[in-house]
Amino acid sequence: MKKTNKKLPGCLGCSWNGHIKVEPEDCEDPDLLIIAEAPGEEDKNTGRPFMGDTGIIIRSLLKKHGLRAVLFNSVQCHSTEKPNSKVLKACREEYVIPILSQPEYVGLPILALGEYAGKTLLGGTKKPRNGSVYRLHEHDIYFTHHPVDYLSKGKNKKILSHIETMMKSSVSSVFPKYEQRDSLNIKDIMNSPILSIDIETTSKDYPWVGGGEILLTGLYDGRHTYTTMDVTQLKFLEEYEGTLVGHNYLYDIVYCLYYGLDLTKCKYYDTKIGIKFSNSPCDDTSLKYSAKRLYNAPGYEAEISTYLLEHDGSLKGIDYEILKKYNEYDVVYTYNLCRDLKITQPVPFNLNMDYLHYIAKMIQNGMYIDKELVEKLSNEYKVKIDSVLSTIEKDTHIGFNPGSWQQVKTLFKSRYMISLPDTKEETLDEYTAQYPIAKHIVDYKGLVHFRGTFCEGYLKWVDKDSLLHSKFSVAGAITNRMTSSSPNLQNDDPRIRCSFKSRYPGGRLLYSDLSALEYREIAHMSQDKILLELFNAGKDIHIAAYSDIFGVDEDKVTKEQRFIGKTCNYSAVYGQGAASFFKKFGVEDYSIYERSKNRYPRVNILRDQVLLKLRKTNSIISIFGTVWVFDRVTRDVEREAFNYTVQSPGHDILEIYLMEVFDAIKAAGLHKVLLVNEKHDSFIFDCPPESVDEAYQICKEIGSDINPIIERYFGVKMSVPFFADVQIVENIGEV
Repeated sequence: MKKTNKKLPGCLGCSWNGHIKVEPEDCEDPDLLIIAEAPGEEDKNTGRPFMGDTGIIIRSLLKKHGLRAVLFNSVQCHSTEKPNSKVLKACREEYVIPILSQPEYVGLPILALGEYAGKTLLGGTKKPRNGSVYRLHEHDIYFTHHPVDYLSKGKNKKILSHIETMMKSSVSSVFPKYEQRDSLNIKDIMNSPILSIDIETTSKDYPWVGGGEILLTGLYDGRHTYTTMDVTQLKFLEEYEGTLVGHNYLYDIVYCLYYGLDLTKCKYYDTKIGIKFSNSPCDDTSLKYSAKRLYNAPGYEAEISTYLLEHDGSLKGIDYEILKKYNEYDVVYTYNLCRDLKITQPVPFNLNMDYLHYIAKMIQNGMYIDKELVEKLSNEYKVKIDSVLSTIEKDTHIGFNPGSWQQVKTLFKSRYMISLPDTKEETLDEYTAQYPIAKHIVDYKGLVHFRGTFCEGYLKWVDKDSLLHSKFSVAGAITNRMTSSSPNLQNDDPRIRCSFKSRYPGGRLLYSDLSALEYREIAHMSQDKILLELFNAGKDIHIAAYSDIFGVDEDKVTKEQRFIGKTCNYSAVYGQGAASFFKKFGVEDYSIYERSKNRYPRVNILRDQVLLKLRKTNSIISIFGTVWVFDRVTRDVEREAFNYTVQSPGHDILEIYLMEVFDAIKAAGLHKVLLVNEKHDSFIFDCPPESVDEAYQICKEIGSDINPIIERYFGVKMSVPFFADVQIVENIGEV
């Protein structure tokens, strides 16, 4: 008879069985349960959980807020190793679930500290987002950081604040007061100076490609909430001239546009962005966490979060009354945030709010892509991938997976006695000259990435009209630049750009980019004499750099040499280290590096000044008033601080230039000329053939001198000219 290996349940099948166990610490009449990760050395020695430094933090917070808690770990046994999935599963079955099921504990909130606690409670390998709340095992579970994160990251106060906020929220019963109305009172709504709005959809994706539908829309005027399942009933809001408030508002605006609701007369206020520019900055700008942090709100989202978890991120089939109550809390807290946040950086905040109108239209317009060309490109790269894979298998064995970091590491260890720290391209590049297999693996990874991201990845999001509607986010990055996802249309690949064309037969794309934008900003900020003279004389700084560093007449500098000059300039203004410079430059020549590094003396002083201010005040500020305040200054922050002060105002300049061009094109009656993309220092309009020349002239005229626009909007007179290069192209591959 064939024997079967039957898995033993719980502790009997766990490799840690027999280790020293640390039992839970009970208390009389507890307010909550707190689950951490695994017993530490102090826990083992005392036989009590939460006895180390991290436990002291939790016990202190409990004492501070007068709370009693049952304390236990997701793993009961002590070990010097990290618990793997099998250990977590065994402890979950034998230890955690029975604790949660005890009658005296059922219904109590749970504060889950750290990754292992999260995985234990969710089951499997899913890692919960800190700040989220779920209803599982008959408990509301509040997920937050483990205190070790606070200690290991230099006692980061924001982490400690997050733990404390989630602890207080877990036992809170403080709900906002409001009145709910079943019917819309249009007159009252139109007379309200501020309205908050929030939509609930079946999916977090936009509706064009298998996306969501609007389930309901909620409004709040400061007293009454209104809910409707038919967004067309809100058509009257197109005449509303007050302030319409949302959280992560661009998502709602785009959905409204898709359903034919064009909210253009009102002012916009996004509370998610407001938090970043207010007196209450926070790393977690989600609405739910902000409500917990500022209003001690309970985790009212628990039931909705769990439904999404159990239904693959969809709200289809959700009980209407549950969703309605959830939406009411959302619109009330959004309104309260708008009322209570004190915007400390009004100029950049207002600019972002103005910009929302334009970017919402851009997302609605979408960017046209030639599907047939992309499909052809995808097939070509499939052949290339198969060819490289065949070459790799001949050198290894059939079934070898070059995309598996474990198999690649094992191959290098067994064949070459090399222990790779990782299998990233830059790591493998070091061995491509010596070992052909390394080059083949790098080639394979590059081909797979291109095909998966830019061919199949783009085709996944194409709608029926061959348009891509990316999820752009205003002020999504720390520098307040826009971010793009699903798909990313800002960081594309040169090989795919030829597929981006006009949607109009015979149409063209209007491409405009701000010439040497960041270098011009740095010239103004540093007042470096060489940079000021170069830009005010209308010279090309990359040609000038190569000419000066290598002693070649400017009129004899080639295209390739200009590119080298660009590398030298990057090193000069951003303070690139020697190793990085040599890798990019291709030759280890310290004389060239030193000449590049010291080419602009005032820029070096400027970088030092930014760093000095950062270290003294934990803050930096851009020339247009954007402020970054850091709880602590790390090496990463020091390394990136100068970039923040350059990239942020650069995008500000692009925004005001783009809005000026957009308004002028619409004022000229060129309504078929559509904004379709924005890339930090450039933008693209899609033009029908009859409008190309006029749109080009408008863009070129405005872009010829952007300095007056900058001075009008920011009150800053720039020391060098700012202008844009404008091109008419058939596809983006031409630029």
